[in-house]
Amino acid sequence: MELSEYPTFTVIMRGYTPDQADAIMQAMAGFEDQFGVEVTMNTPHALDVIENGNAQYGDKLKIGAGTVLTLDEAKDAIGKGAKFMLSPIEFTDDIFAYAKAHKVITVPAAMSPTEVHTMFDKGADIVKIFPATTVGSGFFKAIQAPLGKLPLMAVGGG
Repeated sequence: MELSEYPTFTVIMRGYTPDQADAIMQAMAGFEDQFGVEVTMNTPHALDVIENGNAQYGDKLKIGAGTVLTLDEAKDAIGKGAKFMLSPIEFTDDIFAYAKAHKVITVPAAMSPTEVHTMFDKGADIVKIFPATTVGSGFFKAIQAPLGKLPLMAVGGG
């Protein structure tokens, strides 16, 4: 998947059953160009949701994995068709390499300017500021002043 194809909004599915997840994906009909689906890896049956979602909706809907913490989780998610991966922590070099080899968008988390810079240096496509509720909107402008216009994403914590 190309970065330009990354959806504007991401629906985070944490803790949904496979049937609930399927109902949400069905309800997204007509909005596929704007929304993607992130299935968190700490959700029971997350890999089934990713695999089944891609089988039924993958030609229209971008489905990825969230809360990816290890290389094994990254491999499992990509093996089931994840188009992007997010994490509440930094990604390792191995995760970046594996994702790049499979053309999967990487969105690791960071909080400080040093962490943001490090993640982009290692190959992040987007860096997630997490938990974003601990910073104001001015944080994004302030961090980009010295580092340049960067693809940053504000995520959760509330």
